[in-house]
This record gives sequence, structure tokens and C-alpha cells, in this order.
Amino acid sequence: MGCRYDSLRNYSKACELFALAIDLKCAEPLVYFAYGKALEMSGKRKEACVQYQRFLERSQREGGETEYILRAKERLRRLSASSPTGEMSKASEESKVEE
Repeated sequence: MGCRYDSLRNYSKACELFALAIDLKCAEPLVYFAYGKALEMSGKRKEACVQYQRFLERSQREGGETEYILRAKERLRRLSASSPTGEMSKASEESKVEE
């Protein structure tokens, strides 16, 4: 459902549903990527970085899809390059604390 709202560019509803899937512990790694993208499109860059990082961590443990791993790394690189210094490292630290 989150992907449907994402395709309709209703990013707030998509975020809500991706977060719900994660809270219910029924999310595969790709849900974290999709959640990160919806957050990014909503202008929530810091939160997007956290979700992309979580996606990468889970994908590496579970042998995720290489295409999406490369996309997540590129999005993280782009977000951290165009954001205030240190935002990326703060997002990574918060990701580890919340788990």
C-alpha cells in the first residue's frame, strides 16, 4: 500500500504506511529503502538518511538486491553532500541507537 501512495506522490501517507509496516516487524529490507525515498521526497532529509542506512544494514545481513544497495548509497552520498556538515554521521548514529 505504501508503494501505491508513493506512486501517487502522496508521500505523507506512504511514510505513514511504511512506518506502520516497520513497527509491525513485517518489513523486508526494501521497505526501509522505500520509506527513505518517501521521506526524502517529503523534504525530511535527515530521517531519509536514517532509513537508507537501516536499509543498507539489513540488506547486507540478508543479501539484498544490489541495484537498490547502489541506489541507497548514491542517495545517502547526495543527501550528505548537499546537507549541513555532520548530518549524515548524526543520522547513522541515531539509526544505531534506535535499534
